[in-house]
Amino acid sequence: MPENTLHSILEVIGRNLSNFRDLRKDKLDTVARCTGISEPTLSKIENGRYHSLGVRILTKLSIYYSKSISEIVSDQK
Repeated sequence: MPENTLHSILEVIGRNLSNFRDLRKDKLDTVARCTGISEPTLSKIENGRYHSLGVRILTKLSIYYSKSISEIVSDQK
């Protein structure tokens, strides 16, 4: 996969997750505590800079936000 495509996908995922968190008015530490994903990792994900994003993390976030993985990865501008 070309680097610019991966970067675009990670940015979309990060933007969506940040929006979901804002809608719930959650803080990063709350999401970290409830999902078992560290705050630094969550911050990197939300900023599109976490290149090791996989199904396990997406599933934890999907469950936490009550969103499907397709909702997390879809460009919903």
